[in-house]
Amino acid sequence: MLKSYASITASALAVLLCSGTSLARSADLATERTRLVDTDSGTTLVLERVASAEAQSQWLPNQDTSRLSTRGTSEVVWQTNVTDAIYTSTAIVGPTGRLTAGTWLNDPRRAELTPLDGAGVPDWTYAGTDFEVAAAQDADVIAGVDRVGTGLTLYKWHSGSSTPDWSFPVASVDPAGYRTVAVSDDGSIVALVVTTQPSILARLYYFDSASGTLLGTVDGAAGTFARNVSISATGQYVAFIGLATAYVVDTDSGSIRWSGSMGATADPITISGDGNTLAYGWSSLTVRQWDGAAYAIAWTQAGGGFRVGSCDLSSDDGTLAVGWYRSDYLQNRVQLFDPSSSTPIWTYLYSAGTGTDQDQPQWVELTSDGNYLAVGSWGDTGNSNPEIHVFGRTDSTPLLTVDTPGSIFGIDIREATDGVRIAACAKHVHANTTGRGGDLFSIHLMGTTGVPEPALTSPIDLSIAPNPFRAGGTIAFSAPVEPSVLQVVSSDGRIVRALPVESGARAVRWDGLNDRGVSVPAGVYWLRLEGEDAMGERLVLVR
Repeated sequence: MLKSYASITASALAVLLCSGTSLARSADLATERTRLVDTDSGTTLVLERVASAEAQSQWLPNQDTSRLSTRGTSEVVWQTNVTDAIYTSTAIVGPTGRLTAGTWLNDPRRAELTPLDGAGVPDWTYAGTDFEVAAAQDADVIAGVDRVGTGLTLYKWHSGSSTPDWSFPVASVDPAGYRTVAVSDDGSIVALVVTTQPSILARLYYFDSASGTLLGTVDGAAGTFARNVSISATGQYVAFIGLATAYVVDTDSGSIRWSGSMGATADPITISGDGNTLAYGWSSLTVRQWDGAAYAIAWTQAGGGFRVGSCDLSSDDGTLAVGWYRSDYLQNRVQLFDPSSSTPIWTYLYSAGTGTDQDQPQWVELTSDGNYLAVGSWGDTGNSNPEIHVFGRTDSTPLLTVDTPGSIFGIDIREATDGVRIAACAKHVHANTTGRGGDLFSIHLMGTTGVPEPALTSPIDLSIAPNPFRAGGTIAFSAPVEPSVLQVVSSDGRIVRALPVESGARAVRWDGLNDRGVSVPAGVYWLRLEGEDAMGERLVLVR
């Protein structure tokens, strides 16, 4: 998740200290505000930090708690607030029903693990200084990066214990300006991208998640400070940004698969689950496809007065989400694409904001199959738009919005057997406002979340045992005609897998993969005979 408080290189970071105060005094509280500044080469994130007496005098009291606006059955399960720290990042931990989050600035400075249900009380916490966290989509793997002196320490946990499974210190480095740590969907690989000091260059570290073994490092060119990291579903491919250069590393061979100029020091970059699609941008959006030798440009789209603030590719490579902000920082635009086409599936334009507080889509996050999208934004002075939006793939009308007290800094979304789960973290006041305090949200979009369940009129009689179904199980069926293909269909009507049926057979095995060989997320699917318009039986996939 994006660290909007983030440490950037010295040339890109402004720190304002009050006369006669010291940030080193542990008794003092600090406040911060974050601003985005356009330059010819891209957007620079500038942090202004104030300590001690001025921090106290500029602190703004807590605003109202969140207000929920929904379509369908939804709820904010819980919202927790810390008075002095700021939440930097959050992620849902695989199939565990928990979220992880990290804080910084003031106590409690920690990583934490909290059930998605309940009252928002952590199962465990781990103390530190300045945490950014990430987690696997399909495994119980949590990674966290903490500032330690002039370096960082990478930790790996599982949900059952606050004691790290392993840790790895890295001396004389700064974190990336956007996202520093990423975990593959299957939990096998942890990637860390940093800026080395004092000789500036972007460096990627990648680790075996189970053992903590450092599998390799790859450096960008000299002077290429680190911006962001994204990882494929199995961890074989890792994309990262060094200044204005995009790199894709093959972790199996330990070599750079491809590198190329992005045209600007852009922050957003995303790589697909299979590692064959790459997207990034700033004043324009670029999508590249692997052609066997390089990531060739598939298409580009100019922003038309908007800049790319965030982007995400679904694990199945079927959906690309892009969050744009207007060049005056007072309006956001969200678009959903099939990566094969520059024509959006839909476009959602936020209401124009008012005042001096900048707005931007801080983070966009898709479910693994692209069925649902969560967007977290900063909001504007006039509170013109909610800071959390959740969309379905086929409709630009938000399924859910949440109006939060401050600015969203991180968001995650997962499909589950009981609907869709969203985790979001925030600063308690606007990012541009000098202040402190943090909010953490667990949100539940229940049932079919606005997608109508299809009619059960297909001439097929299925017997699924057990149901809920686990990948690798057998689907038994009977039908009035001998089928050649049984289709697995997502809740929005997309065929995710076509399962060949041998002549005379009345059962098929499904390994839980889509037609691209990528694991599909847990959730509700439908089974039908090829050629039938209506669905057959409801299948609940669990992992």
